[in-house]
Amino acid sequence: MTEKDQKPTEEERKRTDIIGERLQAKIRSKFQTSTFLAGFAFTLLGLEIGRLWQSEYIPYLIFVCIPLMLGAAVLYIYAVMKLDALTMPKAFWVEDESNRVLDPQVLCERSYSTPEELWHLKDEMVFYWTRLTIFATYLVAGSLLTMLIPFTRTFSPNLLLLTLACSVITALLAFGYCRWIWKSRPKGPRD
Repeated sequence: MTEKDQKPTEEERKRTDIIGERLQAKIRSKFQTSTFLAGFAFTLLGLEIGRLWQSEYIPYLIFVCIPLMLGAAVLYIYAVMKLDALTMPKAFWVEDESNRVLDPQVLCERSYSTPEELWHLKDEMVFYWTRLTIFATYLVAGSLLTMLIPFTRTFSPNLLLLTLACSVITALLAFGYCRWIWKSRPKGPRD
């Protein structure tokens, strides 16, 4: 009988569960941070859109600022969704709804995490954090930096159309990036 075939002892399960609880706390903190940053991005997006409608002193690259902030907001929202999914208790990691278990004994048995599952959960957390939240933060920084360029312009319908076109393109790119993130995520025991 190999090590892998042996069932973990109750002490090993307790220690693994403690590690799992700490990992869940870390995931929740990243979830909360991403939620806060999403709110911040939406607030800044509103301020930038407000600047677009001014008749004068509009930042010269407003047609870049707004799309970058919109793209960041999309990525933050997707990060919140993915990090929230990682907080689901293991007993409910069922893709097929027809596999629901109503027996309390089986549900409890299924709730124990293995070290492999915890490593995979950690890998997914880091993957989503770096590729979504951190990348979105760079987009916010880029948007704010382009707002600070000391040249201004006045309002024109062409500026509005350019900003709208750039925003639509950036939103489509952000959604495409989110789809690519989903396909390239680390595969593990739940997949």
